[in-house]
Amino acid sequence: MTDIKEALFDKEPEKREGSGEKDPDMEPLFGQGSEEPAGEEIKPAEVPEAESQKEEQETSEKSETQNIESASDVETLSEEPKELLPEDSPEEASEEPPKKKGFFSRFKRKKENPEPEASEKPDDTASSEVSNTSGTEPGTTSETADQSQDEASDEKPEKKKFTFSLPFKKKPEPEEPEEEPYVEIPVYSDAEKKAELEAREKLENGTYVYKGLTEAEVENQVHMGRVNQTGESIFKTNKEIIRDHTLTYFNFLNLFLGILILVSGQFKNITFMGVIIVNTLIGIVQEMKVKKLVDRLAVITASKATVIRGGEVKEIDIHDVVVKDTMVLATGNQVCADAIVMESDGMEVNESMLTGESRPVKKKAGDRLMSGSFLTAGSGVVQVEYVGEDSYAYQLMKKAKTKKRASSEMQRTINRIIKVVGVLIVPIGIMLYLSQSNAGTGFSDCLVGTVAGVIGMIPEGLVLLTSISFILGVGRLARKRALVQEMEAIEALARVNVLCLDKTGTITTGKLEVVDVIGVNDTEKERVEAVMNEMAFAFDDVNNTQDALMKYFKKSSRWRSLEKIPFSSDRKYRAIRYDQEGCFVLGAPEFLLREEDREILLKAESYAAEGLRVLLLASCDTITVEDGTVWGVSPMGLIIISDCIREEAPEIFNYFASQNVNIKVISGDNPATVSQIALKAGLNGAEHYIDANELPEDFEELKKVVGDYTVYGRVKPEQKQNIVRAYQANKAVVGMVGDGVNDVLALKDADCGIAMAAGSDAAKQVAHIVLLDSDFSCLKNIVSEGRTIIANIERVSSLYLTKTIYSVILCVLFILLAREYPFIPIQLSWISAMAIGVPSFLLTLEQNESVDGGGFLRHVLRIALPQALSMVVCLLTIQVLTPFWNNDPTMTYMFNLLVGGTVSFMVVIEVCRPMNWIRRTMTVILICLFALGIMLFPGLLGIYSIFRWECIFTVPMICMVLVISKAFTQLVLLGYRLKDWAAMKIRALIDREKV
Repeated sequence: MTDIKEALFDKEPEKREGSGEKDPDMEPLFGQGSEEPAGEEIKPAEVPEAESQKEEQETSEKSETQNIESASDVETLSEEPKELLPEDSPEEASEEPPKKKGFFSRFKRKKENPEPEASEKPDDTASSEVSNTSGTEPGTTSETADQSQDEASDEKPEKKKFTFSLPFKKKPEPEEPEEEPYVEIPVYSDAEKKAELEAREKLENGTYVYKGLTEAEVENQVHMGRVNQTGESIFKTNKEIIRDHTLTYFNFLNLFLGILILVSGQFKNITFMGVIIVNTLIGIVQEMKVKKLVDRLAVITASKATVIRGGEVKEIDIHDVVVKDTMVLATGNQVCADAIVMESDGMEVNESMLTGESRPVKKKAGDRLMSGSFLTAGSGVVQVEYVGEDSYAYQLMKKAKTKKRASSEMQRTINRIIKVVGVLIVPIGIMLYLSQSNAGTGFSDCLVGTVAGVIGMIPEGLVLLTSISFILGVGRLARKRALVQEMEAIEALARVNVLCLDKTGTITTGKLEVVDVIGVNDTEKERVEAVMNEMAFAFDDVNNTQDALMKYFKKSSRWRSLEKIPFSSDRKYRAIRYDQEGCFVLGAPEFLLREEDREILLKAESYAAEGLRVLLLASCDTITVEDGTVWGVSPMGLIIISDCIREEAPEIFNYFASQNVNIKVISGDNPATVSQIALKAGLNGAEHYIDANELPEDFEELKKVVGDYTVYGRVKPEQKQNIVRAYQANKAVVGMVGDGVNDVLALKDADCGIAMAAGSDAAKQVAHIVLLDSDFSCLKNIVSEGRTIIANIERVSSLYLTKTIYSVILCVLFILLAREYPFIPIQLSWISAMAIGVPSFLLTLEQNESVDGGGFLRHVLRIALPQALSMVVCLLTIQVLTPFWNNDPTMTYMFNLLVGGTVSFMVVIEVCRPMNWIRRTMTVILICLFALGIMLFPGLLGIYSIFRWECIFTVPMICMVLVISKAFTQLVLLGYRLKDWAAMKIRALIDREKV
C-alpha cells in the first residue's frame, strides 16, 4: 500500500467541480506535492497571530539564524524529494519489514494498544512520525530529522518551522468568521497541521491507527449543521400529510361550491361536502398509519456508516455522519458523503451514477470520493469533506434530476386527466351558470345546477382512490416484510413480465461450502492448501465465497504481503504478492487459463456441468496493481465449491410461469454450472444458456438475441445493465433482483429493482423495494400483492372515470342547449354512493391478480367510454320526450335519476366480470339499496314517487340504455382493434425498411 505520508504530501487533490472553494477542515491534510513546476518558489505558510507575537519577543539575531536554517531545509526538500523520503532512508531499509495484516486489523489493535500516558515516552517510530508531521517535511535530511526530534521533546522549540504552501489560493480573513460558510479555506500553520496529522498514529508494523473526532467535536459539528441530512424521505411528515390532504385545488373548489349551495338556500344538496370531509380524514389517517409502520421497518434496512470516533470503530446511521468524520469503507459500501481518501487498500470505485462511466476508478490517498459512488473492490479510510445538501450527489440530483424513478403509467395517466379537468372545470362552470341564467332559470336553481355539473366533473374519488391504494399497498407490502422505497414501484412490480435474478441466494441458499481441493500440474494438495491458508485470510472481502474459503482453510498469516489486487466482478479474480513466496492469483478458470491449459479447463468444466462452482489457484510471475493485471500464470490447483438449491424454488418458478413472467438468470458464475442448478430447480428453458463473453457488443444485435436465452453466465456488471436495457427495448417490463455491488447498475435501470436487506449498501440505495428477510421465496407474495393493488385500481377507476366523462360532455351540451342541468347535487351524491363509492371500496379489498397488459388508460376507457356515451344519449332522449309529461322538471329529474343509476350499475357489472358469489351478492344488494332509497325518500331526492303511472316509461328507457350501451361497447372495441391492426402494419413496414 502506498505510504500514507507520501500521499499526504506528494499528491495534489483534484479541484472540486462547480466550486472554487474547499473545506478548510480538509486542507491541512494535503500539502503541495514534491514535483514543483520549474522556477516556482516554495513559500512558507503564514504563522498564526499567537505564534507571531511569541516570535517578536525573541532576539533579532536568533530569528535571523532560524530563517537561514529554515531556508536551507526548504531548498534541500525542493532538490531531491524522492531520495529523502523517510521510508527510503538507509536506517529503515536495513530493518526487517514488518508483516502486514488485514486492512481492518489496526482498528482492533487500537483497543489492544491504548495510548501511552503523558508521562510515558513514545517509541522511536511514533516520535519520528509525530516530528515529521508536525514541522519537518518528508524530504528532510537525517541530521535535520534528528534535530527536529530533539526540538520536539522540548517544550519551547528554538527553531521556526516552515511548510510547503498549500495548493489553493489564500482566502481573505472574514470579518465575522462565525457567520461564514464552513467551506472557507484558511491557511493552516504548522501547529494546526500537526494537530490534524496527529489524528492518526503509526504503529510499529507500519500501519496507521486513526483517532477520529471526539464526542465534543461531533456535537460541535452537529450544532453547526454539518450533518449528512437532506430531509428526503418516501413519506412526508405528519404536518405535510395533513396539509397535502386538505389544502388541495379540488378541496378549495368543493368548499366554494358548498358556499354556493348555502347561498342558494337548498341545504339538502350540500351532502356532497360530507363525503369530501370523510374522504379527506380517511386519507390522512391511513397515510399516517402506513408512515408509522414503514418508518419502523426503515430503521432495520437503513444503511450504516463505519466511522472512527475517539479511537474506536463505531457503526452509525449514514445520516449521523458529520464533516471531518473518519470513515472506513469496504467493498459494496456506497459513499454517503463527499470525502478525501486518507488510506487506500486497492480501493476501486464505480462512479457511473454520477458520471455515466461504468469503468471502476482506482483511488489512492489524496483522491476525492464523491457521494453516490460505491466501492467495487478494496477498502480504505477516508475523511468526510461535504455532507447533506452540500454533497456532490445531492447537487447533481437537484440540478439534473438524475435519480431514476420507477415507471408508473397509471400515475402519469391520472395526472394528465387531473390537469385537463382542472383547466376546463372553471370556465365550463361559469358558462353553465350563464347559460341557465339566460334561459330564465331562477338564481337558486342556476346555482344548484351549476354545482351539480361541476362536482360531477371533479375526479376527486379517482385521485383519492389511487393515492390511498398506493399508500395501503406500501403498508401491505411492509407487513409482508418488503420495504417500498418508491411508491411508483408497486405498479412496475405488478406489470413485470421479465424477472432477472442471480443464482446465489435466489435459486440457491447462498451458503457455499468447499467440498474438495485438487492439485494440478504435479502440485500437491498440501501445497495448494498451504497457499490458501495464507491467501484466504489476506483480503477483507465480505461475500459468500470468502466465507466458504475462511471456513475450510486454516489461518496461517506467516507470509508478509507486499501488494494485493482485490476481487472485482469485472476481473473475476484476486491476486497477491508476498515478500519471499512470490505471487498468486485466485479466480475463475476461464479468465486465467491459457490455450495450453486446455486439459485443466476441461476438468473445471466437468465439475461445472455437475452444478459445482470452481475456482483456480495459480502462481504468477508478477502482478500490476495499477491496472489489476497478472503475468505468467501457472495453475496450481482447483477449489470445488457447492451450493444447495432452495426447496421452494420449483414452486416459485411455477407461480411466475402461471403469471406469464419469464425468469432470466444472470450470474457471474460458469454458465454450465448455473444452467444445471436452474434445471434442477425446475426453471423452464434453463438449458438455453450462453457465456456473456459471446454476447454481441452492438446493442441492436443484443436486442435480437436476448430472447433466445434463459441463463447468462460470466456476466460483468455492465453486461447485466445492457441485458436489462435490451429486454426493455423489446417492450418488456423488467424486474431485477440483486444484492451485490455487481447488481447495482442493473437494479438502477430496471423498471423495478428489488434488493435484499442483507446485501450491499449500494444495492439497497438504488433499489425500489428491499426484502427485509433477504428471502427470495417471499417475492411470490410481494408480486401477488402488487398485482392485486394495481388490478383493483384499474377496475374501480372505470367507475370514477365514467362519471367524469359524462359530466364534462353533459355540461358542454347543456351550455349549447341553454337548458337546466339534468341532475341536482343530492341525486349525484346518491348515485355516487351506491354505484361508485361502496363498490370501489369493497372491490379494492378483494384478491385479484389479473393485471391488464394493454395499459391503464386503455383498460379503463374500454368500460368507461361506452357507458358514459350511453348515459349522454339516454339523457338527451329524455330531454326530447319531456313534452309527454308537460315539461315537468320533477318528472324529468325522476327519469334522469333512474337512467343514471341504471348506467352506473351497468358499469359496476362490467367491472365485476367475471362474476363470483361475492361480487354478485354485492351488486344485488347495492341495486336494492338504490331502489329502496328512491322509494322511501323521493322528496329528499327531488323526484316524484315511482308509483305514479308515468313511471311506466322507465321500462323502455332501461331497455334503450342496454341496447345503446352494447352498441357503444362494440364500437369502442372495434376502434381498439383497428388501432392495433394499424400499429402492427406500421411496425412491419418499419422492419422491412430497416432490412
